[in-house]
Amino acid sequence: MNIKNILINSVWFGVIPKISTIINVLLLPIITPYLSPFDYGVWGIISSYSSIVLAICTLGLHMHLTNGYYEYKNKFNIFWGHIFFLLLISSVIFSIGLIILYLFVLQEIELNKRIIVAIIAAFPILFNSNSLLASHLYPLRSCPKPLVLRNLFSSIMGLLTLFIVIYYFNLGYLGFVSSAAVSAFISFFIYINPLWIKEKIFPRIDRNFTRIKKLLTISFPVIPHSLGFILLSSSSRIVMSWYNVSTEDIGYFSNGYMMGDYITIITMSVVTALSPQIQELYRKGKYKEFRNLYYFSQGIAIISIVLFATWMPEIYKYLIRNEQLQQCSIIARYICFAN
Repeated sequence: MNIKNILINSVWFGVIPKISTIINVLLLPIITPYLSPFDYGVWGIISSYSSIVLAICTLGLHMHLTNGYYEYKNKFNIFWGHIFFLLLISSVIFSIGLIILYLFVLQEIELNKRIIVAIIAAFPILFNSNSLLASHLYPLRSCPKPLVLRNLFSSIMGLLTLFIVIYYFNLGYLGFVSSAAVSAFISFFIYINPLWIKEKIFPRIDRNFTRIKKLLTISFPVIPHSLGFILLSSSSRIVMSWYNVSTEDIGYFSNGYMMGDYITIITMSVVTALSPQIQELYRKGKYKEFRNLYYFSQGIAIISIVLFATWMPEIYKYLIRNEQLQQCSIIARYICFAN
Protein backbone atom coordinates (compact mmCIF):
# COMPACT_ATOMS: atom_id res chain seq x y z
CA MET A 1 0.00 0.00 0.00
CA ASN A 2 1.36 3.45 -0.90
CA ILE A 3 1.65 6.47 1.39
CA LYS A 4 -1.33 8.18 -0.21
CA ASN A 5 -3.64 5.29 0.67
CA ILE A 6 -2.24 5.15 4.21
CA LEU A 7 -2.98 8.85 4.72
CA ILE A 8 -6.48 8.52 3.25
CA ASN A 9 -7.23 5.54 5.50
CA SER A 10 -5.86 7.47 8.48
CA VAL A 11 -8.38 10.22 7.79
CA TRP A 12 -11.19 7.70 7.44
CA PHE A 13 -10.30 5.70 10.54
CA GLY A 14 -9.14 8.59 12.71
CA VAL A 15 -10.78 11.86 11.73
CA ILE A 16 -14.22 11.10 10.23
CA PRO A 17 -15.40 9.07 13.28
CA LYS A 18 -14.84 12.23 15.34
CA ILE A 19 -17.67 13.98 13.48
CA SER A 20 -20.18 12.55 15.96
CA THR A 21 -18.07 13.90 18.83
CA ILE A 22 -18.06 17.36 17.25
CA ILE A 23 -21.85 17.19 16.85
CA ASN A 24 -22.09 16.22 20.50
CA VAL A 25 -20.07 19.30 21.46
CA LEU A 26 -22.33 21.52 19.35
CA LEU A 27 -25.38 20.09 21.12
CA LEU A 28 -24.10 21.06 24.57
CA PRO A 29 -25.42 24.67 24.60
CA ILE A 30 -28.86 23.33 23.61
CA ILE A 31 -29.22 20.42 26.06
CA THR A 32 -27.28 21.55 29.15
CA PRO A 33 -30.06 23.92 30.35
CA TYR A 34 -32.21 20.79 30.69
CA LEU A 35 -29.63 18.77 32.63
CA SER A 36 -28.66 18.77 36.30
CA PRO A 37 -25.65 17.50 38.26
CA PHE A 38 -27.85 14.56 39.28
CA ASP A 39 -28.35 13.61 35.62
CA TYR A 40 -24.61 13.70 34.97
CA GLY A 41 -24.04 11.73 38.19
CA VAL A 42 -26.37 8.91 37.17
CA TRP A 43 -24.85 8.74 33.71
CA GLY A 44 -21.34 8.89 35.15
CA ILE A 45 -21.99 5.87 37.36
CA ILE A 46 -23.70 3.93 34.57
CA SER A 47 -21.01 4.64 31.97
CA SER A 48 -18.22 3.77 34.43
CA TYR A 49 -19.59 0.31 35.21
CA SER A 50 -20.52 -0.23 31.56
CA SER A 51 -17.02 0.55 30.29
CA ILE A 52 -15.46 -1.86 32.80
CA VAL A 53 -17.88 -4.67 31.93
CA LEU A 54 -17.31 -3.96 28.24
CA ALA A 55 -13.59 -4.55 28.75
CA ILE A 56 -14.26 -7.85 30.53
CA CYS A 57 -17.18 -9.33 28.57
CA THR A 58 -15.13 -10.11 25.46
CA LEU A 59 -12.99 -12.41 27.66
CA GLY A 60 -10.05 -11.26 25.54
CA LEU A 61 -11.30 -13.42 22.67
CA HIS A 62 -11.05 -10.54 20.20
CA MET A 63 -7.25 -11.03 20.24
CA HIS A 64 -7.76 -14.23 18.23
CA LEU A 65 -9.57 -12.45 15.40
CA THR A 66 -6.51 -10.91 13.74
CA ASN A 67 -4.43 -14.11 14.09
CA GLY A 68 -7.32 -16.22 12.81
CA TYR A 69 -7.74 -13.96 9.79
CA TYR A 70 -4.19 -14.70 8.62
CA GLU A 71 -3.93 -18.30 9.81
CA TYR A 72 -7.18 -19.60 8.33
CA LYS A 73 -7.13 -17.32 5.25
CA ASN A 74 -10.18 -18.06 3.06
CA LYS A 75 -11.82 -20.07 5.87
CA PHE A 76 -11.33 -17.46 8.55
CA ASN A 77 -15.09 -16.80 8.63
CA ILE A 78 -15.69 -20.26 10.18
CA PHE A 79 -13.18 -19.58 12.96
CA TRP A 80 -14.60 -16.09 13.48
CA GLY A 81 -18.08 -17.63 13.67
CA HIS A 82 -16.96 -19.79 16.60
CA ILE A 83 -15.52 -16.72 18.35
CA PHE A 84 -18.71 -14.83 17.52
CA PHE A 85 -20.85 -17.46 19.26
CA LEU A 86 -18.73 -17.28 22.41
CA LEU A 87 -18.92 -13.47 22.36
CA LEU A 88 -22.71 -13.56 22.11
CA ILE A 89 -23.03 -15.97 25.04
CA SER A 90 -20.67 -13.86 27.10
CA SER A 91 -22.56 -10.67 26.20
CA VAL A 92 -25.88 -12.12 27.37
CA ILE A 93 -24.41 -13.34 30.67
CA PHE A 94 -22.61 -10.07 31.43
CA SER A 95 -25.67 -8.02 30.41
CA ILE A 96 -27.83 -9.87 32.94
CA GLY A 97 -25.14 -9.37 35.60
CA LEU A 98 -24.91 -5.66 34.77
CA ILE A 99 -28.69 -5.22 35.04
CA ILE A 100 -28.62 -6.77 38.53
CA LEU A 101 -25.66 -4.56 39.47
CA TYR A 102 -27.44 -1.38 38.36
CA LEU A 103 -30.47 -2.30 40.47
CA PHE A 104 -28.24 -2.18 43.54
CA VAL A 105 -26.02 0.83 42.76
CA LEU A 106 -28.69 3.23 41.46
CA GLN A 107 -30.51 3.45 44.78
CA GLU A 108 -31.44 7.13 44.35
CA ILE A 109 -33.75 6.26 41.46
CA GLU A 110 -37.21 4.89 42.24
CA LEU A 111 -37.53 1.15 41.66
CA ASN A 112 -39.86 1.11 38.63
CA LYS A 113 -37.72 3.60 36.73
CA ARG A 114 -34.55 1.89 37.96
CA ILE A 115 -35.58 -1.41 36.35
CA ILE A 116 -36.17 0.30 32.99
CA VAL A 117 -32.90 2.22 33.21
CA ALA A 118 -30.96 -0.94 34.16
CA ILE A 119 -32.31 -2.90 31.18
CA ILE A 120 -31.71 -0.14 28.63
CA ALA A 121 -28.26 0.64 30.06
CA ALA A 122 -27.19 -2.97 29.39
CA PHE A 123 -27.81 -2.66 25.62
CA PRO A 124 -24.23 -1.53 24.78
CA ILE A 125 -22.96 -4.79 26.29
CA LEU A 126 -25.68 -7.00 24.82
CA PHE A 127 -25.29 -5.67 21.27
CA ASN A 128 -21.52 -5.27 21.18
CA SER A 129 -20.46 -8.38 19.25
CA ASN A 130 -21.25 -7.39 15.66
CA SER A 131 -19.48 -4.04 15.82
CA LEU A 132 -16.50 -5.69 17.54
CA LEU A 133 -16.06 -8.09 14.61
CA ALA A 134 -16.47 -5.27 12.11
CA SER A 135 -13.88 -3.13 13.90
CA HIS A 136 -11.34 -5.91 13.29
CA LEU A 137 -12.36 -7.04 9.79
CA TYR A 138 -12.37 -3.78 7.84
CA PRO A 139 -9.03 -2.42 9.10
CA LEU A 140 -7.48 -5.79 8.17
CA ARG A 141 -8.97 -5.34 4.70
CA SER A 142 -7.81 -1.68 4.60
CA CYS A 143 -11.41 -0.90 3.76
CA PRO A 144 -12.57 1.90 6.09
CA LYS A 145 -15.80 3.09 4.47
CA PRO A 146 -18.13 0.16 5.43
CA LEU A 147 -16.97 0.46 9.03
CA VAL A 148 -16.72 4.21 9.47
CA LEU A 149 -19.96 5.16 7.70
CA ARG A 150 -22.03 2.60 9.62
CA ASN A 151 -20.49 3.63 12.93
CA LEU A 152 -21.06 7.27 12.09
CA PHE A 153 -24.71 6.59 11.22
CA SER A 154 -25.37 4.71 14.47
CA SER A 155 -23.62 7.45 16.47
CA ILE A 156 -25.67 10.19 14.82
CA MET A 157 -28.89 8.26 15.50
CA GLY A 158 -27.80 8.01 19.12
CA LEU A 159 -27.16 11.76 19.26
CA LEU A 160 -30.56 12.44 17.70
CA THR A 161 -32.13 10.31 20.43
CA LEU A 162 -30.12 12.22 23.04
CA PHE A 163 -31.40 15.53 21.71
CA ILE A 164 -35.06 14.47 21.50
CA VAL A 165 -35.20 12.79 24.93
CA ILE A 166 -33.45 15.65 26.75
CA TYR A 167 -34.65 18.72 24.83
CA TYR A 168 -38.23 17.76 23.96
CA PHE A 169 -39.13 15.30 26.73
CA ASN A 170 -36.89 16.81 29.43
CA LEU A 171 -35.98 13.33 30.80
CA GLY A 172 -32.42 14.17 31.84
CA TYR A 173 -30.15 11.17 32.32
CA LEU A 174 -32.54 8.96 30.34
CA GLY A 175 -31.30 10.84 27.30
CA PHE A 176 -27.75 9.60 27.82
CA VAL A 177 -28.91 6.05 28.57
CA SER A 178 -31.29 5.79 25.61
CA SER A 179 -28.73 7.40 23.29
CA ALA A 180 -26.14 4.71 24.08
CA ALA A 181 -28.79 1.99 23.77
CA VAL A 182 -30.08 3.18 20.38
CA SER A 183 -26.55 3.55 19.01
CA ALA A 184 -25.60 0.01 20.12
CA PHE A 185 -28.87 -1.49 18.85
CA ILE A 186 -28.58 0.11 15.40
CA SER A 187 -24.88 -0.74 15.16
CA PHE A 188 -25.60 -4.41 15.79
CA PHE A 189 -28.32 -4.72 13.15
CA ILE A 190 -26.73 -2.70 10.34
CA TYR A 191 -23.77 -5.10 10.40
CA ILE A 192 -25.91 -8.23 10.00
CA ASN A 193 -26.05 -7.98 6.21
CA PRO A 194 -22.35 -7.28 5.51
CA LEU A 195 -21.08 -9.76 8.11
CA TRP A 196 -23.68 -12.53 8.35
CA ILE A 197 -24.83 -12.58 4.71
CA LYS A 198 -21.93 -11.31 2.58
CA GLU A 199 -18.94 -12.48 4.64
CA LYS A 200 -20.68 -15.60 6.05
CA ILE A 201 -19.54 -14.61 9.56
CA PHE A 202 -22.42 -15.68 11.75
CA PRO A 203 -22.58 -17.44 15.14
CA ARG A 204 -21.39 -21.04 14.86
CA ILE A 205 -21.65 -23.43 17.81
CA ASP A 206 -18.25 -24.88 18.69
CA ARG A 207 -18.57 -28.25 20.46
CA ASN A 208 -14.80 -28.71 20.73
CA PHE A 209 -14.43 -27.81 24.41
CA THR A 210 -10.68 -28.47 24.35
CA ARG A 211 -10.26 -25.79 21.69
CA ILE A 212 -12.52 -23.38 23.59
CA LYS A 213 -10.47 -23.93 26.75
CA LYS A 214 -7.25 -23.29 24.83
CA LEU A 215 -8.61 -20.08 23.31
CA LEU A 216 -9.76 -18.79 26.70
CA THR A 217 -6.46 -19.73 28.37
CA ILE A 218 -4.60 -17.59 25.84
CA SER A 219 -7.10 -14.71 25.88
CA PHE A 220 -7.72 -14.28 29.63
CA PRO A 221 -4.43 -12.40 30.28
CA VAL A 222 -5.63 -9.72 27.86
CA ILE A 223 -8.42 -8.75 30.29
CA PRO A 224 -6.19 -7.13 32.95
CA HIS A 225 -4.34 -5.31 30.17
CA SER A 226 -7.58 -3.82 28.84
CA LEU A 227 -8.88 -3.11 32.33
CA GLY A 228 -5.80 -1.09 33.23
CA PHE A 229 -6.72 1.72 30.85
CA ILE A 230 -10.42 1.60 31.70
CA LEU A 231 -9.90 1.68 35.46
CA LEU A 232 -7.81 4.84 35.17
CA SER A 233 -10.79 6.65 33.68
CA SER A 234 -13.77 4.90 35.30
CA SER A 235 -12.76 3.88 38.80
CA SER A 236 -13.01 7.38 40.30
CA ARG A 237 -16.80 7.61 39.97
CA ILE A 238 -17.26 4.03 41.14
CA VAL A 239 -15.12 4.63 44.23
CA MET A 240 -17.16 7.78 44.94
CA SER A 241 -20.39 5.79 44.85
CA TRP A 242 -18.90 3.13 47.16
CA TYR A 243 -18.05 5.82 49.71
CA ASN A 244 -21.59 7.23 49.57
CA VAL A 245 -20.71 10.42 47.73
CA SER A 246 -24.03 11.83 46.53
CA THR A 247 -25.03 11.30 42.91
CA GLU A 248 -25.22 15.07 42.50
CA ASP A 249 -21.59 15.52 43.58
CA ILE A 250 -20.53 12.69 41.28
CA GLY A 251 -22.38 14.60 38.57
CA TYR A 252 -20.16 17.65 39.00
CA PHE A 253 -17.10 15.45 38.56
CA SER A 254 -18.65 13.61 35.59
CA ASN A 255 -19.43 16.81 33.73
CA GLY A 256 -15.90 18.11 34.29
CA TYR A 257 -14.47 14.76 33.20
CA MET A 258 -16.52 14.69 30.00
CA MET A 259 -15.47 18.22 29.05
CA GLY A 260 -11.80 17.67 29.90
CA ASP A 261 -11.84 14.46 27.88
CA TYR A 262 -12.58 16.35 24.65
CA ILE A 263 -8.89 17.24 24.43
CA THR A 264 -8.39 13.70 23.15
CA ILE A 265 -10.02 14.78 19.86
CA ILE A 266 -6.91 16.84 19.14
CA THR A 267 -4.33 14.45 20.57
CA MET A 268 -5.79 11.38 18.84
CA SER A 269 -6.08 13.24 15.53
CA VAL A 270 -2.37 14.09 15.78
CA VAL A 271 -1.54 10.45 16.53
CA THR A 272 -3.65 9.23 13.61
CA ALA A 273 -2.14 11.73 11.18
CA LEU A 274 1.45 10.95 12.20
CA SER A 275 1.15 7.16 12.54
CA PRO A 276 2.10 6.38 8.91
CA GLN A 277 5.19 8.60 9.08
CA ILE A 278 6.18 7.12 12.45
CA GLN A 279 5.94 3.59 11.05
CA GLU A 280 7.91 4.51 7.93
CA LEU A 281 10.75 6.27 9.81
CA TYR A 282 11.06 3.45 12.35
CA ARG A 283 11.17 0.72 9.73
CA LYS A 284 13.79 2.62 7.70
CA GLY A 285 15.95 3.11 10.78
CA LYS A 286 15.76 6.91 10.64
CA TYR A 287 15.78 7.22 14.42
CA LYS A 288 16.79 10.89 14.56
CA GLU A 289 13.79 11.91 12.42
CA PHE A 290 11.68 9.47 14.41
CA ARG A 291 12.68 11.20 17.66
CA ASN A 292 12.01 14.65 16.18
CA LEU A 293 8.52 13.52 15.13
CA TYR A 294 7.93 12.18 18.63
CA TYR A 295 8.93 15.50 20.19
CA PHE A 296 6.74 17.32 17.69
CA SER A 297 3.67 15.25 18.60
CA GLN A 298 4.36 15.70 22.33
CA GLY A 299 4.76 19.45 21.78
CA ILE A 300 1.41 19.68 19.99
CA ALA A 301 -0.25 17.72 22.81
CA ILE A 302 1.26 19.85 25.58
CA ILE A 303 0.42 23.16 23.87
CA SER A 304 -3.15 22.01 23.17
CA ILE A 305 -3.65 20.85 26.76
CA VAL A 306 -2.30 24.09 28.24
CA LEU A 307 -4.49 26.19 25.93
CA PHE A 308 -7.61 24.13 26.67
CA ALA A 309 -6.98 24.27 30.41
CA THR A 310 -6.41 28.05 30.23
CA TRP A 311 -9.52 28.67 28.15
CA MET A 312 -11.75 26.18 30.01
CA PRO A 313 -13.82 28.86 31.87
CA GLU A 314 -14.55 30.55 28.52
CA ILE A 315 -15.37 27.18 26.92
CA TYR A 316 -17.84 26.53 29.72
CA LYS A 317 -19.32 29.99 29.31
CA TYR A 318 -20.24 29.30 25.68
CA LEU A 319 -20.98 25.57 25.72
CA ILE A 320 -22.44 24.83 29.16
CA ARG A 321 -25.56 26.97 29.52
CA ASN A 322 -26.22 25.89 33.08
CA GLU A 323 -25.29 27.94 36.13
CA GLN A 324 -24.99 24.87 38.37
CA LEU A 325 -22.43 23.25 36.09
CA GLN A 326 -20.18 26.26 35.55
CA GLN A 327 -18.04 25.33 38.56
CA CYS A 328 -17.11 22.05 36.84
CA SER A 329 -14.61 23.95 34.67
CA ILE A 330 -12.05 23.60 37.48
CA ILE A 331 -12.35 19.79 37.32
CA ALA A 332 -12.19 19.88 33.51
CA ARG A 333 -8.86 21.72 33.71
CA TYR A 334 -7.29 18.92 35.75
CA ILE A 335 -8.76 16.24 33.48
CA CYS A 336 -7.11 17.93 30.47
CA PHE A 337 -3.73 17.27 32.04
CA ALA A 338 -4.75 13.74 33.06
CA ASN A 339 -5.40 12.98 29.40
